[in-house]
Amino acid sequence: MGFLIDPFTETVTDIHEQLEAGDGQEFLDHVRRAIQARQLDLVGIAENLLGMFIDNFGLLRGAGQRYWRFRDGQAKVAGRALILAIDPTTGFLAPIRADSIGRIRDGIEWLPDVSLLRVDEIIIAAPGEAPRLVRRPVFSDDRADDGAKPLTDDELAALAPPPPAAPTRWVVSASASGVKAVRYELAGDELRVAEAITAKDLEELRPLLPGGLVRLEPEDDDDPSILEYLVTPQPPAPTPFDREDAA
Repeated sequence: MGFLIDPFTETVTDIHEQLEAGDGQEFLDHVRRAIQARQLDLVGIAENLLGMFIDNFGLLRGAGQRYWRFRDGQAKVAGRALILAIDPTTGFLAPIRADSIGRIRDGIEWLPDVSLLRVDEIIIAAPGEAPRLVRRPVFSDDRADDGAKPLTDDELAALAPPPPAAPTRWVVSASASGVKAVRYELAGDELRVAEAITAKDLEELRPLLPGGLVRLEPEDDDDPSILEYLVTPQPPAPTPFDREDAA
């Protein structure tokens, strides 16, 4: 199941038959044809439980472009979009539940009278970091009497690219087909699945994992299916005696 959001017709449509057509086309080609875009961008929404394909050049389509947004958010989306589910175990795209189309439809606000005025370029610099150039679209409904609203500190922080995800440990657990190792990443306050490997048993699994990992025993109150944790050893914290200028 995949839901096509079309601001030109102001409709949300289940197009799973089009996505699953056995016509020899690749899946992404079906997505491109559905949202009428050659270059795609995939963004996570709903706490990364859903994935949304959008037109990567949507803001460059000119005066004929149409916009929309989710009612519980502020970001505007340019043009058509396709929503699918994300499997929380594997991180792969998956069919979205058919009965959720009503909630998606009710959660959308169409913006037929909104147009893009310009894209502002802003240099953001922080102590100890290289300056970054970020782009902020300014829409017709953003304007005050004297032009665009000034950016607040929170808006500037939101424009900055997020820091790279920090790797965390592998969790090795028993599965229906043998054993499974899942590696998680911490991006901000969000823990997400980055990689998953399955095997018949631990002997077959270990050569598939990166070298140099340290094994940790699960705690007594952990899930009984967890067999072990594997972590990357951290270097010891520097002491004053490690510094070149130490006395």
